[in-house]
Amino acid sequence: MKNSEIELWEKHYLDYMTFMLLHDESKMINALNSKDEIKSDWIDAFKRKSCDIDRGAERIYYWLLNNLGIPNSTPIGSDLLYETNNAFIHIDVKTSSFYFIDKKTRKKKKNSSDFCGVVSIGQNQTSYEYVERKNLLDIYYSIGLR
Repeated sequence: MKNSEIELWEKHYLDYMTFMLLHDESKMINALNSKDEIKSDWIDAFKRKSCDIDRGAERIYYWLLNNLGIPNSTPIGSDLLYETNNAFIHIDVKTSSFYFIDKKTRKKKKNSSDFCGVVSIGQNQTSYEYVERKNLLDIYYSIGLR
């Protein structure tokens, strides 16, 4: 498959995911906010973290995108990995709190990267060119006998 064909399939799956996520946007928002109902039961465990929603958000997006393909259990890759008839789709769920607790001062501070388009991407989270490092995700996969 040529890179131009891969890009067409990327666009296809991005459009499909956009449709799935925005089709019932209130369902997504309610699910992401479900943690707040029992916050008093878990918040003490996360006082040292700058963001308390990453693991829970991964669960929500796994649920919302479950029709995207078959989950793949390879230990190398992203938070979510689906296999379709023509692609392996890696999805890395990024979360950011508008505010975080500064570890030194223990005071609430505004997270300047939130809503500013600044999302850190690790070398193991992209198949595109990664400056100064080798990419760990393959562009092509070798399919063996199953």
